[in-house]
Amino acid sequence: MRRVAIAIGLFGVACGPGGGAGELGAAAGDFGIGDLGAGDLAAPAPGADLSLPLSAAPPMVYVSGYSTTIARYTLDPATGALTPRGTTTATGSPSFLAVDPARRHLYAVDEAGSKVEAFAIDPTTGALTHLGSDASSGGSGPAHLAVDQSGKWVLVANYGSGDVAVLPIAGDGSVGAGTSLHAGTNAHKLLVDGSNRFAWAPCLGSNSVAQYAFDTSAGTLTPWTPP
Repeated sequence: MRRVAIAIGLFGVACGPGGGAGELGAAAGDFGIGDLGAGDLAAPAPGADLSLPLSAAPPMVYVSGYSTTIARYTLDPATGALTPRGTTTATGSPSFLAVDPARRHLYAVDEAGSKVEAFAIDPTTGALTHLGSDASSGGSGPAHLAVDQSGKWVLVANYGSGDVAVLPIAGDGSVGAGTSLHAGTNAHKLLVDGSNRFAWAPCLGSNSVAQYAFDTSAGTLTPWTPP
């Protein structure tokens, strides 16, 4: 079954198959509707810059569909109407999409090729430019990815192999080789909490949720059991 997931960017929205139908994501990647917890609504740090450098242009929507392209549209917030604005050719067959916290880069999983693709977002037009070389997803059949709140790491859930991985983001937004570990059978999502210190991977085949402590300095996941 082809499913659609959605992620919201700085000045727009990114959509693509994967995850669960109708999933909505924001900020450091995405979150599933109904998956919000208290940690996701954590208050900003004292003195944090709360300004949003939003463009006056309509929000941008990105859509992937297991094809070789990512399409983009402008969204009319009043009517919900979408207007086509072009497509970007991908190196593989992108499905799930996520946008970094700065909303300057978009990331996609290529399920068939077990890769992660990176793109720069043009702040004016919303056009995508492919960055660097695609990186291994750290397993096979990646179904979901997210960007942590520091904007330094891409976290990937590999449905086929059941592995979860953390890939480093370079200064230009491209992704490099990461580290991985086995979460369970059919890992289909990897969620980071609002503090950016913990992560969870629901595993369909194992009927379990793998829990991790997330080290944002080293980009590592360590199995964790709540006290």
